[in-house]
Amino acid sequence: MMQQPPDGMPATSIETSEQFSREVTGHESGKNLMSLLDTLGAAVSTIDRQWRYTYVNPLAAALLGRPQQALLGQLVWDLLPETIADCFATEARLASQENTVRQFEGWYPALNCWFESRIYPSPAGILVVSQDISAQKKNELSATFLADVEEQFSPLSPSQNILQSAQWLEHAQARESEARFRTLADNISQLAWMADQSGWIFWYNQRWYDYTGTTLQEMQGWGWQKVHHPDHVQRVREKFRHYLAIGEIWEDTFPLRGKDGEYRWFLSRAIPLKDEKGRVLRWFGTNTDVTEQWQAEEALRQLTMQQEATLAQLDSLLQHAPVGMAFFDLQHRYLRINDFLADINGVPTHEHIGKTVKEVLPDLATFIDVILDDIVKTHQPFMNLEVVGKTPKVPGITRYWLTCYYPVMDKANREVESIGAIIMEISDRKKMEQQKDEFIGVASHELKTPVTSLKAYAQLLERRFRKDGDTHAASLLQKMGLQLNKLTTLVEELLDVTKIENGQLQLHFSSFDSNTLINEVVEETQRVATRQRIVRDLTDSVTLMADRDRIGQVLTNLLTNAIKYSPQADTILVHTVCAEDKLIISVRDFGIGIAKEKQSKLFERFFRVEGESQLTYPGLGLGLYISAEFVKRHHGSIWIESEPGQGTTVSFSLPLSLPDQP
Repeated sequence: MMQQPPDGMPATSIETSEQFSREVTGHESGKNLMSLLDTLGAAVSTIDRQWRYTYVNPLAAALLGRPQQALLGQLVWDLLPETIADCFATEARLASQENTVRQFEGWYPALNCWFESRIYPSPAGILVVSQDISAQKKNELSATFLADVEEQFSPLSPSQNILQSAQWLEHAQARESEARFRTLADNISQLAWMADQSGWIFWYNQRWYDYTGTTLQEMQGWGWQKVHHPDHVQRVREKFRHYLAIGEIWEDTFPLRGKDGEYRWFLSRAIPLKDEKGRVLRWFGTNTDVTEQWQAEEALRQLTMQQEATLAQLDSLLQHAPVGMAFFDLQHRYLRINDFLADINGVPTHEHIGKTVKEVLPDLATFIDVILDDIVKTHQPFMNLEVVGKTPKVPGITRYWLTCYYPVMDKANREVESIGAIIMEISDRKKMEQQKDEFIGVASHELKTPVTSLKAYAQLLERRFRKDGDTHAASLLQKMGLQLNKLTTLVEELLDVTKIENGQLQLHFSSFDSNTLINEVVEETQRVATRQRIVRDLTDSVTLMADRDRIGQVLTNLLTNAIKYSPQADTILVHTVCAEDKLIISVRDFGIGIAKEKQSKLFERFFRVEGESQLTYPGLGLGLYISAEFVKRHHGSIWIESEPGQGTTVSFSLPLSLPDQP
């Protein structure tokens, strides 16, 4: 059975935030790099520190016998062919632990071929690049001859092995015929050449000519510079001359031009062949095509640079955002926190890291822990949640925050990896709201007495003028009375809001006939509805146990709104039905209607529908809020159905039996 490496790879660099890697691949430049990897002639895959595939190009997917998308997020150990599993586990572990490139060969049954794989460690995991070597395997002239040459000339072979290989080849040339030597040299996978002690090249193998499309006459001596890239040739020449002078092994990587005019990257090595006195007789060199590996490494470097840049931007955002931000692990420990939130908590930033919410904010931990656990379980965020409590910054003082908690998912978008939080303190705003509510309560109470007196005086004067026959003055006083009625309604609404917010609303339950109340309210409202006719479609009357005045106030609010928002309509419909031990009362108008996105806010305090067609309608936006609170305290419910231009139906339900508590 295969021995798997440890659960996670050893860290090879500073901490990397894995949760942001999906943002990197979402950038346009990241997509271009992925497109480049998809077209390489090598199998390329990336594996994170939890041994899960994070990228697989088409050839790598073919090696594993699965579609690309089906491989992402999967464990390596569940997918590798048995023919290479143990070898891969050993080499991958060594690459991660030692931070070195590792190599191995393996048979892939899915494609019926041999591949040579190299494992490159990186801060995020490992990169695996595999090339098909089946042709070399099939073209081996003998198991002990050409195979040795291939192994000795491998681009990852130690330098001493290259020296031994070159010496062996030189001895082989001496003891074999010229034809035999050329056959062997021409069939190795690398471009090969030989030079004298001064660096004058006098021989190339056939693969050199096949690739470059040149001849010995063009290439002999220092003619090889003609196929070098102009941006690199001077550097390569100077380095090669330096190693000729000191007589040590030379190695370099640079692009060479092929006969098609395209450049490919080669890893080049040359070793000095010396006599028994250590004098250099000649040089033997090879050029190994590493274009695919170089492109893969370059793509990985670009991705890493982009990731680092993105992380830097995100870190800057985290630190300089004008709101508190933090990340928690699944045990509710702080992973990151910005200075803004640390100041809100009254605890230094560094003292949060690694500690649980309970250790930092004991007064809030019970509430916050429930939220974090629920997010891990449901994968759903908590948005615009008000939190009330105390922190070490101001001990003993109750404070208010508006918070959002959200899950940060893993790369496969299957499990919660951590939890993010955005927190804004609203203590000052809440204080202002409380002061405003107190002012409204006091002002409403102070206004009620003089308004009531004015209304009484107006009614008294109106009767006196009518008695004296002064109809004009009486008519004016009647209009004044109507305006005073509106003012009285506004004052009463403000008083009701204050009572609701302060928990001082009292209900007086009594039994009454439902249809009698509805008829009274409809007839009273019809007196002021000069255009619309209120039509009643009532079920058989039932006896309700409720606060008669408050339910009448709810129905009055609904009828008043229906009249206000359907100025061009002729009819208002009041409908009742009994269903499941509840009486449902509906008021329907045929007016302007309300858009879907605004309907959920209709029962909020001071909310008014705004828009071109609604700007002329007066009101404080309290009627539906008060009505909803009255219905809720009767253990009922209220809802709305509306379409723009089609009118609105507002319905509320009341239980037929007396609730346990009002």
